[in-house]
This record gives sequence, structure tokens and C-alpha cells, in this order.
Amino acid sequence: MPAGIVLAMRRPRLLAIGLCVLAIAWWRRDDAPPTSVGPLYTAVLRDGFAIMEAAGDRHVLELDREGARRRRSAIPVITDARVVGTRTGAAVGFLDEGRVKLGRVTDDGTLGGITAWGHKVDRLCDGAASNDLRFAIGWLERNGKLSYVHGPVTAELATTEVATTEHTTRATGWCAITSAGEDIAVFWREGTRLFMQTCSTRTCSMLVRIPLNPKQALVAQGCSSEGCLLAFRNETGKPQLGWMTLAGKPLWSKPLPQATSRTAFSITAIGARAMAVGFVSSEGATVLRVSNTGAMERAWADPASTEQPSVAWASGQLLVAIADGDTIRHDVVAAPAP
Repeated sequence: MPAGIVLAMRRPRLLAIGLCVLAIAWWRRDDAPPTSVGPLYTAVLRDGFAIMEAAGDRHVLELDREGARRRRSAIPVITDARVVGTRTGAAVGFLDEGRVKLGRVTDDGTLGGITAWGHKVDRLCDGAASNDLRFAIGWLERNGKLSYVHGPVTAELATTEVATTEHTTRATGWCAITSAGEDIAVFWREGTRLFMQTCSTRTCSMLVRIPLNPKQALVAQGCSSEGCLLAFRNETGKPQLGWMTLAGKPLWSKPLPQATSRTAFSITAIGARAMAVGFVSSEGATVLRVSNTGAMERAWADPASTEQPSVAWASGQLLVAIADGDTIRHDVVAAPAP
């Protein structure tokens, strides 16, 4: 048979196969579970809370203290970013051209009043400080210098302007920042050693060595005006929680048998003597209330979810935000300070 005739006979067959594959692909796409929005960032506003996706298509969802939705604004930022509450409302800090930009979330989903901080910024610190008193976003310069931009949230602190604080230390590739009551707690690594320092608007405490050895890996941290809760993996990779004073004295350490070696954590202070800890356990998405005495109780749970809950606290109300497919679900539960 001539070759041209063979080709003419094969085309309908190839077209039928292609249409079949295309139909299967469409069926699989419609039948597949929705893509998760991934990890979430939470923040405390002057009179509510905010939630933002950590990556991808970002939006800031603003809520009142009871969890009622106020607005959802698209955020035109694709680089590493954090959401915080400021005196003028929700704001987003992000990396842009070697600087940290801080802009207020506006009604139309753009960022207004953008200010620039830092000089040759290499990366943002993990987390952000966000409570109903102060906010802060930290970063490392390319020369290892640690800095952060900070400012007030409440009207009572309105005399304090947004400013930056620079540390003389040289961190080696990692830093983290969190609230500590009215102060800011900054964590960083120098070689195999971990350090912490708390800072007010005017001065910083003495350096504190974190009581973990090089074989213990710090995973997450949260601080209050009286101490810090550390989530870390011990020498065998098993997760533990430990409470230390702001002077670095360990008070207790306990294993978390329901967590795994890959468990991530979200920690926020509930007043001065308790913390909320969000993580995925063998029993699903879980939030524990942990006291400075080592007592633990479940504050929230969703046995059907395998997404990490992110937490924020203010005025006796605990926000729990969790990814639910391609949407965000949130709950606000009562959590009075001890």
C-alpha cells in the first residue's frame, strides 16, 4: 500500500485517540480534589484579625473580634510577605528590589502609603510580631545584619512612630521574630548557637542563649511578657514543647507523642502565662492551650483536616485559621488569659 494511503488511514485513528486522552484529562481535572491554599499567616488588628496566604494568589481577609468577615482584598505581591496590624489598619510587608516594603491594605486591593526599609535585604525573618499592642517584621541584610521595622497598633501607643531597629549581631542565614507582650522578641543563629533578645521601643535586653543543643532543632517559637514557648525536635527527631523564661532559664520540656518529625507549628501568646499551639497531630488539626506550668488542654480541633491551623490571640479571643481546599476557613473561640 502506498505510504500516502497509510498516513490517510492513520489520521482518524490518531484524532480519536487524542480526543479520548483529552476527555480523560478533563474528567480527572474535574474529579480531582481542590488544590490547598497552603500555609496561612495571621495578624492582630486594632479591633479584629487578619488572615493571608503565605504564598501563591494572596488575599488579606479582615475579621472583627468575633470572626465576622469585614472585607477580602487581593494583594499584588508575589515575593515573600507578612501581614500585620498597624495603627491605620492591616498592612503587608514584602521583599522588593533588595528592600522591605510596608504598605497599608486599601479597599481596592492595592497597597497604599508604601514605605521602604533596609538596604540590601537578603531574606525576611520567619514569622512576624503581631498583637494588639505592637507589630514588627524582621529581615537579614546580605552582610548578616539583623533589622526590623516596628510600630504601634493601639491609639494608646500612637505617640510612637514606625521605625527600624538594627542589631549589631551578624546572624548566619536564619532569624525569627515574634511578640513578647509590649516588646518584640528576636531569634537568630550564630554558627550552631541560637540566641534571643527582647526589645522595647527604646532599648533591648541582654543577649540570651537558647537552651537547646546543636542536635535539637528549633521549629517554632512564641513569647509573652514572662517567657517563651519553644517547639523543637529532640536528638531523635521527635517533637517537644519547652517553656523558658525571658532570661533563658528552662522551666519544663515535654514530648508531643501525637506529632510527627515533620510537624510544623503556629504559636501565639494567650496573655502572659499561656500559649496556643496549632499543629497537625495523629488526631487531625489541633490547637492546644499550654500554660507556663506545663499543663495542656485542647482548645480547638478538626479531626477531618490535615492542614496546619494558624493562630492569633487578642482580648480573650483566639483566632484559628485553616486552609480548606482552595478556600480559607476560620473560627474564633473564647480563650481568656489566665
